[in-house]
Formats: sequence, structure tokens, C-alpha cells
Amino acid sequence: MMANGGKHIYCVIKTDEVRNFGSIGIGGQGDEVCTVPHRDIAAVVSDSPVISYSSLNKEDLVRQLAAHQSVVEQVMKDYTVLSIKFGTIARDVENVKEILKKAYTDFKSALEKMDNKVELDVVALWSDLNSTFQEIGEKKEIKEFKQEIMRKPTDQTYE
Repeated sequence: MMANGGKHIYCVIKTDEVRNFGSIGIGGQGDEVCTVPHRDIAAVVSDSPVISYSSLNKEDLVRQLAAHQSVVEQVMKDYTVLSIKFGTIARDVENVKEILKKAYTDFKSALEKMDNKVELDVVALWSDLNSTFQEIGEKKEIKEFKQEIMRKPTDQTYE
């Protein structure tokens, strides 16, 4: 572990191997990104200073977030990934192993569910969202579905 630093966790993958992904770590310092295995799963980590991401200016935060995402995308080329929230930093390798051990069942289950799937973020922009909703609400199928729901008792229309 580096002085005043920890291990930035990018994602969890299904492997029992120690693997080095190269000097692609967050922060632009050329830190090595590698796996920390536990049984048949591993965290993908790199050295990282312990910093408050909320205190960064917008440009630096976007740069750090892009670097984090770039690492995850690189790992995705070879593995199904379970993304870990940006800015998650463990104290050291032993702390990473503790996290993997404690959450092993959850990580393993999530990785199995995510196998052969890709996570995407979708952003949609409308210049006039209200008119879009109004237009959708005027469609025959939507009107009929709404009337069908309104005819049912409340306990049959809410989950």
C-alpha cells in the first residue's frame, strides 16, 4: 500500500488468478491495476490516494470517473464484471480480501446473474417532456390500459 493511500476497487470478476491489467490505474500516476483473488472471485484494484471525491472540482472529478470507467471497460474485454461504486477505497490488500470474504455469496450470485450481460447507462433528453407524455397518453393502447387498471380494485393494481 502507498503512504496515505489505499486500494481503489473498480469491480469484482470471476477468477481465482492474480492478473495484472497494466499501468492503467485511476489518478494518472501509472498505477498497476491487478486482481486480489478470494476463492473463485477477485477484486480488480490499484493503489490510490485516499481523497474526498466530493471536494474535487468538476473537471477533475469527471477525469477520475472516466479513468475508473476506462479500467472497468478494459477488464470487461475478458470478464463479466460486477461494477463497484466509483470512489470505493479499501485500506489495503487484506481489507480487500475481508470485503470479498464477507460478501462472497452476494458477489458470486450477482456475477452469475450478470454472466454474458453488459451494464449500460442510458441518457435521454427531451426538449418538451410534458408534451411527450401527453402524446403518449393519447395513444389508444395507453388509454385502454389506463381504463382497465381503473376498473380494478386498488389491491389488484398495486405491487
